[in-house]
Amino acid sequence: MVKGNIMKTIVSIVVIIVLVVFIVNIDKFVSPKTPRISEDKTKLLTERATKDYGECFDKDPSTVVFLYSDSCPYCNKMKPLIEELESEGYNFYWAESSDSEAREIIGNCFSELVGGYVPQFICPATGEEQTGAMSKDNLREFADDCI
Repeated sequence: MVKGNIMKTIVSIVVIIVLVVFIVNIDKFVSPKTPRISEDKTKLLTERATKDYGECFDKDPSTVVFLYSDSCPYCNKMKPLIEELESEGYNFYWAESSDSEAREIIGNCFSELVGGYVPQFICPATGEEQTGAMSKDNLREFADDCI
């Protein structure tokens, strides 16, 4: 009976040691559930957070860039709201997708922020962007955060 208890104790100790080794090295045995950010993605996010968009965008830093297409129904719904905010003193740079000058500015200054969908709003002062139609209050809040 004593031999049986000693064997159980030894087996228990071995199992505990194996479990401790496994737990300490779990990252070597199990792949993470969430993907790790690649070095390139980390570099892009760091550059975006520290880039001075005013270097190539020679407008007032509080100007909100409005990327749009004349054929986009959501863009056309946003135009009157933007005009109202402009009458209140907010600054917007209207960048229509077929305007070659606007495309050059967007390509040179904001290429890493452009998502390919319109309407899109970009804040040169912060590097933040918002894609899609929004309410006048939400657009005002976005513009206020850009100041």
